[in-house]
Amino acid sequence: MAALRRYTSCLRYVSYISLLSAKTHCQNAARQFPRTCSKHGGMLTLVRKYSENVATNSANSSLESVLVSGSLDEVMKMVNSETDMIINNHDKCTVTREEVEKALNGVDVEEICYIETPHCYTRSCFYIRCKNENSLAEAVNLARTQLPGRADIHSIKESLMKFVPNMARARSLSLQIDNFKYEASKEDILKWLSPVEVKDLFFIKRGKACIEFKNEKDRDEVFLSKNNTDWNGRVVYISGYIRRDVFIDIKTKYGKET
Repeated sequence: MAALRRYTSCLRYVSYISLLSAKTHCQNAARQFPRTCSKHGGMLTLVRKYSENVATNSANSSLESVLVSGSLDEVMKMVNSETDMIINNHDKCTVTREEVEKALNGVDVEEICYIETPHCYTRSCFYIRCKNENSLAEAVNLARTQLPGRADIHSIKESLMKFVPNMARARSLSLQIDNFKYEASKEDILKWLSPVEVKDLFFIKRGKACIEFKNEKDRDEVFLSKNNTDWNGRVVYISGYIRRDVFIDIKTKYGKET
């Protein structure tokens, strides 16, 4: 009898360990399942899926990665004019991710990407991919009614020739410097920029010049330290610059004036 009780206890212990192991395995597996967002009745619901969304999740991650650090050609290969829209932030109106998500609550949005474009008039933007044309139209209309009136909101199809040059300026090693004194010479500008080394410098017109740098570090250092600063009694403005050959290439590939 005692042996039977010991045998029963042993079975219960083994069962308990098996259940505990199975529970831990399920929890670990659940953590590894990719999560995708879907919306039902205006509520954002996290839906766990197993294999069918792995590709989608990877594509979403690669979209933001390419928009932020890919080449201009790589960016344009990712653009979908049927489903994508953009919200540009500029000096007169800046919206936050929370405001964008709130405005688009209830719309079938696949991804919201944030891109910094400090060398452009639009200092940053939200690039939004919707599920289809209908959800794109709904998202654009909602954003225009829910976000501040000065917000710059367009479908990519409407704003392509604004988006492409901005992406080009963000990747350019050249900056345009405006509003310095007319009598300033090339040597004066180089001295003002010292100790940063300049690859090329030429005047666009009086008080305006283009400067090309050797690397992104030098470009960003000049932009951050010199933009909107006083130089010989004039406030100097700096923005991204697209060289003429790049500008012509953009027009040739994408077919419209900027």
